[in-house]
Amino acid sequence: MASLAPSDDYLQARCDMLVDNNKDMMDRLGEIVWELDEVRQEMLKKKFYDEILPVQMENINKLLQENNGGKGYLVGDKITYADIGFFCFFNGYINGGKLDVPEQFSKYPLLADLYNRVMNKPKILEYLKHRKPNRGQYPY
Repeated sequence: MASLAPSDDYLQARCDMLVDNNKDMMDRLGEIVWELDEVRQEMLKKKFYDEILPVQMENINKLLQENNGGKGYLVGDKITYADIGFFCFFNGYINGGKLDVPEQFSKYPLLADLYNRVMNKPKILEYLKHRKPNRGQYPY
């Protein structure tokens, strides 16, 4: 089985940075989910989708562009755990597990292409097509 981690320490650090960024965004979504005050919950949701997510997508897009013009993967020249984490976050948390490109990628064709590259890996796509539905917000 091929490794999903780069062999280079610097590239591994970049992968870790991207995965940590996903975790930060998940934490922000958690604040929304667990907020009991509906008015505050809507305010947090609006802030996340209007302010936080676009900035993070811009940053990820920039990192992708810096790596081979955005035509490959986030780090290095092969798929890594950073790409899988990127896909899982946007597919599960933002797109509700649907097998199409999230609407948030409309301004980011390189991110949409990366999303599709990861999703269409044969074993990933096979899993996605056969996974059991989850009643929660995250379909995995």
